[in-house]
Amino acid sequence: MKSLTPRQERFCHEFVNWAQGAVAAREAGYQAKWSRKQGSRLLATERIRARIREIQVQLARDGGADMETLIGKLEVVYRRAIEDHHFYAAARAVELQAKLTREAASRRPAPEQVMAPARAPAPVSDGAAKQPHDKSPGQSPGQPPSQLPGPVVVNAGR
Repeated sequence: MKSLTPRQERFCHEFVNWAQGAVAAREAGYQAKWSRKQGSRLLATERIRARIREIQVQLARDGGADMETLIGKLEVVYRRAIEDHHFYAAARAVELQAKLTREAASRRPAPEQVMAPARAPAPVSDGAAKQPHDKSPGQSPGQPPSQLPGPVVVNAGR
């Protein structure tokens, strides 16, 4: 098979990076005025498509299995989507990053359980007992404040 010109090779790499023929053509050095036509023409060429597949396979082999690499690639997608005002794509990239992060965390061995020191009950400013309507979110009746999830907030300014 005939080898590609340096500009065609760059087009292939840019297409893998951007996934848009017109953008890849501009980035490869083709005139912006004709970038859509050049991108379309290049993508219709079997040599170009074969080279793009080779690059994609090589990228998948080199870094696709590494979770951090995948998360980093999604960060690139997120930043480009924000720049281009494609907010749905940005949100989807964040969603996939979170999914990969959770999956990576579930694969790690669990650290030993560490007991957090118990928190003392928060002082009440006027010495009065806490009324049921002052119950903190997530607190069941009779549950001491030291067992609340999260910080205890006291309104001492009243």
